[in-house]
Amino acid sequence: MESGAVPVVVLTKADLHPDPEGLADRLTVALRGVDVIPTSVIDGRGDGIDEVAARLAPGRTGVVLGLSGAGKSSLLNAGRRGAHGHRRRARRRSPGPAHHHQPPAGGAARGWHAHRSARSAGARVVGRGRGCGAAFDDVDGLAADCRFADCAHEREPDCAVRLAIEDGRLDAERLARWRKLAREAQVAARRQDPALDAAHRAEVRRVARSRRNDPRTRRKR
Repeated sequence: MESGAVPVVVLTKADLHPDPEGLADRLTVALRGVDVIPTSVIDGRGDGIDEVAARLAPGRTGVVLGLSGAGKSSLLNAGRRGAHGHRRRARRRSPGPAHHHQPPAGGAARGWHAHRSARSAGARVVGRGRGCGAAFDDVDGLAADCRFADCAHEREPDCAVRLAIEDGRLDAERLARWRKLAREAQVAARRQDPALDAAHRAEVRRVARSRRNDPRTRRKR
């Protein structure tokens, strides 16, 4: 989202799940603002493939991310629907695209084998980036009512986010995903800013020294 891309969750091999539509509905609720499309290429039926291919309008590029064996290549091949597309092997040493497909609609779909997931590369802080705010607007909205502006939603008093989890207004998994993205955003920020990375390392060393000097944390000899 931060890059301007539109995320779509594609459930491949939906024929292997007893209730793919029900699963898609649950994920749609959990992943606010993200479309979920069940697909299957078994017996050549191509269920859901047209809906995925429709996202690749002329001038658009789609990037497929997923674990090995998830069905990325089958999905891309089904999306071609017999069109004369171009296929290219990436260099063995490169983490770049393994396949390039030109679907009939005129867009382009690239499949990455080397990437298992999409990680935060440029988000500054969860809730402040355009993509993060859109993905977790429910968490950010609740956080505005916390007593402390920098509340981590852990043990702080008067935490509106934890209260929302307790009374059922917010799914605990949403907060877990928010925290995971926050950690990734912080790591990405440190990689891009040497001063920020140096400050983080200094803080880690300070905490380590404090624990070593604390009699309560010393190991008994």
